[in-house]
Amino acid sequence: MKALVYHGPFQVAVEEVPEPKLEAETDAIVQVELAAICGSDLHIYHGKIAGVLPGTVLGHEFVGRIVEKGPLVPFPLGERVVGSFQVACGDCPACRKGQYFACLKGGVFGFGLALGNLQGAQAERVRVPFARQSLFAIGDLPAEEAILAGDILTTAYGGVRPFLSPGMSVAVVGSGPVGLMAQMVAHALGAGQVYAIDPEETRLEKAAALGSLPVNPKAEDPVARVRKETQGLGVDLVVA
Repeated sequence: MKALVYHGPFQVAVEEVPEPKLEAETDAIVQVELAAICGSDLHIYHGKIAGVLPGTVLGHEFVGRIVEKGPLVPFPLGERVVGSFQVACGDCPACRKGQYFACLKGGVFGFGLALGNLQGAQAERVRVPFARQSLFAIGDLPAEEAILAGDILTTAYGGVRPFLSPGMSVAVVGSGPVGLMAQMVAHALGAGQVYAIDPEETRLEKAAALGSLPVNPKAEDPVARVRKETQGLGVDLVVA
């Protein structure tokens, strides 16, 4: 099958690699319908992530269809799923506390030795360990929408939800994909005024469409603007 393979800093190539195989009863093989490139993939590309060996298939954001599965995987064959960027077993002490990021058996797809040495999802197929915990059914949801839930939306949610109470004012610095989703999360959770700070007008237009107040640092001092509108207090929460 074809996959995007890392060969060292600034060296990646689409090439033929062996098909993934089931290795445990909790594994599933997913035929990838859509994969995305995360900003953290660029850290690997630039050689800034230790332990990513040459030959590693990159990518940890994907949507696809289950084509093979172990007997302990509850999804039916053919189920469309979105993958979590992070694999978690669901049974270790950390997982039982809901601390999936600290799973003793988990990892991150395509992120090298320090994070499980799992092959990534920028490929035609990917093996998903602990599929019961690491895959989520999406039904007929378009792949372009579902793929956001695997990493981008969860990153934004994690940066907002633990710190936000209804009515709090929020400033989000940057209105790229994660920043826009952070704004969406803030609005959905009942934030007061949400400021979107970004130097690109096209991004600010998207932010304004979400109900955020756009602030372009090329045109004005965002700190002065926020202080003026909050009687010098500033916002309650900054997400950057």
